[in-house]
Amino acid sequence: MTKSLLKKIFPIIYLLVISTIVFLIFLYKDLLFNLTLEDIHFQHEKLRTILNNNKFISIGLYLFSSTIWICFVGIVSPLLLISTLLFGYFGILLSIFSFILGSILTFSIANLFKDYLKKNLIKYNKTPNFGKKSMFLFTVFRLIPGIPFVVKNIFSIFFNLSYRQFIFATILAEVPQIILYTYIFKKAIDTSKVYASELKLAVLTDELLIPSILLLVFFILLFILKNKFSKYFRQIP
Repeated sequence: MTKSLLKKIFPIIYLLVISTIVFLIFLYKDLLFNLTLEDIHFQHEKLRTILNNNKFISIGLYLFSSTIWICFVGIVSPLLLISTLLFGYFGILLSIFSFILGSILTFSIANLFKDYLKKNLIKYNKTPNFGKKSMFLFTVFRLIPGIPFVVKNIFSIFFNLSYRQFIFATILAEVPQIILYTYIFKKAIDTSKVYASELKLAVLTDELLIPSILLLVFFILLFILKNKFSKYFRQIP
């Protein structure tokens, strides 16, 4: 398969994925916007029962769909929420595997078009040079919140990483975040069930206190890292 053919196929696949998502949201918009908290919990338990009776199929579907999503879209929050809703803490392992696999696929595609991407992304024909710190800086770069996986994985070409370095940096940066956000989502889901049944605000604040503190500490750490190493990331277009 030639590069010119791949250049045509890649945008088509990306467009199809995005179009499918938009179509599904439009198709079920009435159902989504009219759900109550009790309806959500009822449907959640119903879905969990179906999944428990078809574990291998549900796990396979999640791994496949999340890998494709990470490769071409890269927004992780919906996937982490879905994995937590469907699989609980077991979703951590599934997300780690599919997120890393999807990242490797994007990294492979980016490397295939490395020269083309650099030519179109680099400003003033100046290639960033991170030297021996490239893997460490890429790990820090991956920790910056709000950047989709697909962007992080494509921009890895500017760090000149081997596959081994890319995988190690991705694991180092993303696994703690997957664990943290899954824990927070799980606590929020469990607490919402108790709050919906008992309507006690004290239960809500007590259960979400530790997750809130962990999230605050995590964002403070990210803020410190970003400010300390921001001078290096200015080299990235």
